[in-house]
Amino acid sequence: GYALAGWVVGLFMGRGRVALWSLVIMGALLHVAFFGLVAAVTDFATAVHTLSPEAGLSALQAGGGYLAQVAYRWEHFWYFRQEALMVLPLNVALFSAGALLWRAGAFESGPGPARLRRWLVRVGLGLGGTASLLMFSPMDSGLFVSRYLLAPLVALGYLGLLGSLVLGMARRGDWVDGIAAIGRVALSAYVLQNILCSVIFFGWGFGLKGQLGAPATIGVLLGIAVLLAVLAQAWLRRFPRGPLELATHRLMRAAGG
Repeated sequence: GYALAGWVVGLFMGRGRVALWSLVIMGALLHVAFFGLVAAVTDFATAVHTLSPEAGLSALQAGGGYLAQVAYRWEHFWYFRQEALMVLPLNVALFSAGALLWRAGAFESGPGPARLRRWLVRVGLGLGGTASLLMFSPMDSGLFVSRYLLAPLVALGYLGLLGSLVLGMARRGDWVDGIAAIGRVALSAYVLQNILCSVIFFGWGFGLKGQLGAPATIGVLLGIAVLLAVLAQAWLRRFPRGPLELATHRLMRAAGG
């Protein structure tokens, strides 16, 4: 899903701000229209959740073997791929918004970028975060609305907040090299993170899914983040890109002749 969204946005990257804004608006409208309609049809949304194979997969993740999980995902292949297709307009809109924010200097120093980040925080975490309290409401569609309609807004708020925090750390000389290194090997770090979490939590590994409380789970995830930062820095001392990034780059060069 991400690759397809990136490919679509990449086709428009050289066509200026108007083209990117068009992708943002069209993607957002399609996403809100589709998921707003689904949220309005509460019985349909509830039925889909009730009949979904998610419960079976969760049980397999907790106690099943690796090949059993692969077989189960293959058996329900289209179910587990449908969400990636349904949120494609949203991903296109968010990718385009990210490109526009980057071009606007949202992650640079200065009063203008700082105002833009504060606006993202106010709208994303203020408006979106408050509205996300719907997930705790008795409405059947509350969690659905929070996940698919409000979460993207909250994500923009986190983007503004984290951008300001990282810039503040950099100005004070705090440790940010690891964060920057992960950004340079993002695809490789993403895949390795999934592998490590699978080994730690799934039944074919250490089987800790459902065994840890929230503080311990957060501690494990923070430990993985630190490990990824250390590994990324060590790798980049010898190579210009991450391992998967290098492979992709070489494949693209070979395909281009």
